[in-house]
Amino acid sequence: MKILERYILKELIGPYTLSLLVSFSLLSLGRMIQVARYIFQSSVTLKDILELIFFAIPRLSIFAIPLATTFAVTITLNRLSLSGEIIAIEGSGIPVHRLYKPFLIFTTLNTAISLIITLTVIHGTNTLFRTKIYQIGKASVTAIFSQREVFIDTIPGFVFYFREVLPPGMTVHGVYVEDFRESKNSFTIVASRGFIEYEMEEGNIVLLLEDGTIAETDKTETGHILSFYRYKLVFPANELLKELSKASSTKWEMNMRQLWKATQEATTVREKSRYGIEFHQRIALPFLSLILGMLMLPVSTLNSIRRFTKRVPPVLIAFSCFLLFYVLLALGKGFAENGLIGPVAAVYIPIGIFMALLFYFWNKMIPPLREHASKR
Repeated sequence: MKILERYILKELIGPYTLSLLVSFSLLSLGRMIQVARYIFQSSVTLKDILELIFFAIPRLSIFAIPLATTFAVTITLNRLSLSGEIIAIEGSGIPVHRLYKPFLIFTTLNTAISLIITLTVIHGTNTLFRTKIYQIGKASVTAIFSQREVFIDTIPGFVFYFREVLPPGMTVHGVYVEDFRESKNSFTIVASRGFIEYEMEEGNIVLLLEDGTIAETDKTETGHILSFYRYKLVFPANELLKELSKASSTKWEMNMRQLWKATQEATTVREKSRYGIEFHQRIALPFLSLILGMLMLPVSTLNSIRRFTKRVPPVLIAFSCFLLFYVLLALGKGFAENGLIGPVAAVYIPIGIFMALLFYFWNKMIPPLREHASKR
């Protein structure tokens, strides 16, 4: 490898490492916020949290690696431009393709890494993430029910109040429950005592109440009151814990072959779009490192020569391009789920738009770059 290539690749390492760490930190923080209230209501160890972050990294890398690559290219080019090194290199007679070869190697390498992750690793780690979050969720549900003299509204569709809780057998006294899962009717349950159990085989959480009453009220304010000696209130654990993990979605845990098969066997437009978009995203999104990274080359170079974006920081331009791509992708997904376009178009039209921008700015860059170099 030539001295120039080694020099530029070395310059890329620092900004890339910093951008990657910041991207992963912010994305991991956002992922943890989704499950924070459950994590802090159960006896979760530091090891559990680190495992969650580790299992989430492959999914987050779809966003983090292209973003870090784009920032690294932009920051490095901006530094080289401000110091006049790009013009000096071009003015010394080194061909344009030699100048940008290390950037092409760098973005291609990151594309390959992302592609390996999305095609071979991501479905397995999504399963591990869901399994771990369910384990934490089960512990957190127990912690939720262990609160006394507090109105508990953590579980969707219910409000609980326990005057006294005896942890060894999860026995509760002075029970008050509001059940408003049904839109037409609501139920108010009062019982002298109850027992909280977890049915492992069925995956249910059971609140077994004794010696109480049930008051049913509909929208017309008409009520019925029933007395009971024993009443069994069942909560499907999977339903209660579903919101803990976006990775509970089946498509995220499928490998490429399973996704393709699901796409072919889908019976509705929405299902076909969901599986099809996930399939094509895993192929297309890794190439964002290459496309956005190489797009920043002509944009940053023209910026240094013509100053057409003098007041806009280069990193802001890079982030805007990254954000614009995902806005276009979100629009494509919406159109696909409503049957207006197919999954292929939803994913590859944004890719095509940015490839067109790449070729446009690349062609715009070369003439002024040579002209500017000839004047030096």
